[in-house]
Amino acid sequence: MSQNNFRRRQSHKWLPSSAELLARSRGQWMAILSAAGMPVQFLIRRRGCPCPRCGGRDRFDLLPDFPERGAVHCRHCFTRGHDPFPGDGIATLRWWMGCDSFTARTWLAQWLGLGDSGSVVSAQKRVERRITLSQSGKTPRPIWTTLADRYWTWLTGRPDWLTRIAQTLSVSTESLNRLRVGWNEDRCATTWPMRDSAGAVTGIQLRRPATDRKTNLEGGESGLFFDLEILASNSFQRIYVAEGASDTAALLSVGLCAVGTPSAGTKRDVLAALCRRLAPHEVVIVADDDDRGRTGAKRLAQALLPVVPSVRIMFAGGFKDARKWIAAGACRYAVEAVADAAPELALSIGRAK
Repeated sequence: MSQNNFRRRQSHKWLPSSAELLARSRGQWMAILSAAGMPVQFLIRRRGCPCPRCGGRDRFDLLPDFPERGAVHCRHCFTRGHDPFPGDGIATLRWWMGCDSFTARTWLAQWLGLGDSGSVVSAQKRVERRITLSQSGKTPRPIWTTLADRYWTWLTGRPDWLTRIAQTLSVSTESLNRLRVGWNEDRCATTWPMRDSAGAVTGIQLRRPATDRKTNLEGGESGLFFDLEILASNSFQRIYVAEGASDTAALLSVGLCAVGTPSAGTKRDVLAALCRRLAPHEVVIVADDDDRGRTGAKRLAQALLPVVPSVRIMFAGGFKDARKWIAAGACRYAVEAVADAAPELALSIGRAK
């Protein structure tokens, strides 16, 4: 007998039946599926949601008595003729986690306080592998939100890790939380959600603390770095646009309203759309002090001038970038003073070549 089969037989000695697990779970399915990683917004609306698994529009429904039974339905990937067949919470866990009945039941038993935690870790890893290894190009956007929240929850549950990461980057822990920075155990890297102009997560940037190397998680789309709370604000006198996620965190650390682009001058259309939503009086582009940074700043300014009353380009007080400047001791007032001295740009600015 293989070791895995032996462990399963041993586990069956304590594992309750499906009927008993379903009875113990009645009325708790919103909390259970949320703990399994399904975004809570999909668990509070009866109809009209995109599917959190396949991303299809208006495909996903909560079946009657969902809080009691845990049954959901997707017309594309979880319906009649599929294995598992939708009908109860255990089937929903199997579909969502991409696992067999034994693994789903073991995970549920542990959530209910029965058994050890090893099976929960195994099931969660299975979910993570399914999300990160997209089989068909771009991964549906709702799944990126799920994954970003999972990484963020892991890191916020370990304040000592969060503090060390903040100290390494010379930023505040609050700024990392506002950007919902997390940790990917498999890649040994911090995770930085990238967003579209409406705030939806479109992809995740990875940053390895040991090497400072940055890559994007496979299957996602590049986007902006910003605190979602910015979308709830009514008006802005000034928004600072930084190059990169860590520069954005540095500006947030000194109390400035900041949005980050993934690299010099990219995602100009997304940034312009965000500025249309926020309607700031002025945008200050905090450019890296090198040829690439200056060229990228001019391109950003060209995209923003038609939608923002005032645009300025500033540099980081003799340092290469904003993070190094702030790490050396620059405060909010020092940054604002340099921004105030930067000239306002006119719409006739030449397009960078």
